[in-house]
Amino acid sequence: MIATGSMPFSVVPGRLGDFIRSYPLRDEIPVSQTIATIILERIIDICALLIYAGIGLFFIEYYIGSAIALFISIAAIPSLIIFKKLKIIPPARNKIVEKIYGAAEILDRIHERKNFLGMAIICSILNMGLSLLAFYWLMLAVHAQVPFMAVLAFMPLSIFIGLIPLTLAGMGTRDAALIHFLTPYALPSQSLSAGLLFALQGYWIAAILCLPFLLIYLRDKPPKAARLEK
Repeated sequence: MIATGSMPFSVVPGRLGDFIRSYPLRDEIPVSQTIATIILERIIDICALLIYAGIGLFFIEYYIGSAIALFISIAAIPSLIIFKKLKIIPPARNKIVEKIYGAAEILDRIHERKNFLGMAIICSILNMGLSLLAFYWLMLAVHAQVPFMAVLAFMPLSIFIGLIPLTLAGMGTRDAALIHFLTPYALPSQSLSAGLLFALQGYWIAAILCLPFLLIYLRDKPPKAARLEK
């Protein structure tokens, strides 16, 4: 219920709405731990996208870009562990560094339950793969003959750009990137249409459909004072 109810916030610029998931769980799980888990989830998702980008870039002969993408995707999670063990202390209190430490702490907590981490990675790879396949089909739907490997190469990069917290669900920034990257393969109007349809089916429809779950949660959740009295 909590995860589903948080979906309406997925359209917040930069996907910052994901962090709202820590609020309903604040009485059961420390907020810092929940946020660290979400940070780790985002890192896994980014690594999955980089894997696809690396494969796509390789097949369209952008070998240097492919090598960089694959290296980052493979090294990201081990780097978290190294970062924590080195105990790097910033010159001043830095919230970003603290969040990275938090994600590394979560890795320590699941050390004895590696199967769950593996399942999370597999699910992320499958989810991102289906999203990229859906965009490829949307490009075909608008009569754009874009090679699938070009979609693998450039759609992940466009998604990264869409994470810049400027617009709702990355619309505009992601679409501009798509138009730029796919210029050799499709008309700007085709890339824009497919990008808008992708945002609609990937973010907006899910956010609207999950609104009732958010309302049910807020209605059934007793006030904090009442829970303390119990």
